[in-house]
Amino acid sequence: MSLPGGARALPISARELRRAGARGTRPLRRECSGLGDMPGSFVPTVTAITKKRRVRRERNKLAAAKCRNRRRELTDRLQADTRMLEEEDAVPRDMVSSLSPCVPA
Repeated sequence: MSLPGGARALPISARELRRAGARGTRPLRRECSGLGDMPGSFVPTVTAITKKRRVRRERNKLAAAKCRNRRRELTDRLQADTRMLEEEDAVPRDMVSSLSPCVPA
């Protein structure tokens, strides 16, 4: 992206974003000499950045909810498996305890 005078726009630094927060929707651009920077780089406006941030947070919120649900389901499944195995283990234990008084010491 070219600016007047043939200079190209560079990506915005974090410091510039923080300072621009109070300025509203004015696009932020920084001129450069053209040495070593990316050709055709695009500098987003503050509103575009906040929209991206809002979309990213929404996606993260959905991903976090999905992760919590998966973890809850795994915990429930493991607890059910534990209960089932304990019940299966109780049968042989009861048989052993019922036979123990019959065995001479």
